Amino acid sequence: MPASLPASIRLSHLSHLSRVIRPTLLAALLVPLAGCGLGDAGSSAATAAKLKAHEAEQAQATRARIETQLDAANQQAEQRRKEAEAANR
Repeated sequence: MPASLPASIRLSHLSHLSRVIRPTLLAALLVPLAGCGLGDAGSSAATAAKLKAHEAEQAQATRARIETQLDAANQQAEQRRKEAEAANR
């Protein structure tokens, strides 16, 4: 800016620039930080989903194991009932 301009014009020009530049710089600095927050939220959601899927798999495995044990216990009880009936005849 030429030094021949009055100080008031130079200051008003700088004031206008600072009104434009400050928000632009602020936005340029905050956008990446906001992106990091969104990335953290996304990765947290993915981790939670993986944990829920793992819990569901474990629950299915537990259910299958219990059903197998119940079937074996029922078969054993049926066998004992048949043996008791045969012994009473």
